[in-house]
Amino acid sequence: NIDYGEMLHICDGSEHGATGFTDRGIQCIEEMLEEARNWDSGLRGFLVANCSEPEAIERIMAKEQARIEAQGQGKP
Repeated sequence: NIDYGEMLHICDGSEHGATGFTDRGIQCIEEMLEEARNWDSGLRGFLVANCSEPEAIERIMAKEQARIEAQGQGKP
């Protein structure tokens, strides 16, 4: 759901390069995450439905838990 042209391939000298995002691309990702957090089955349900890599799901959920804990401590 990232707007066309907002995700960029960056040639960094490596065989595969890297992926980068414009400011609007980052905003699109933030909007997608907000929508996913509001799914009936939550973020994990969204990821299970849309991501086939269990390791990626667990990595994202660990970061989400850290984000929630930081918010509880008054951190942004």
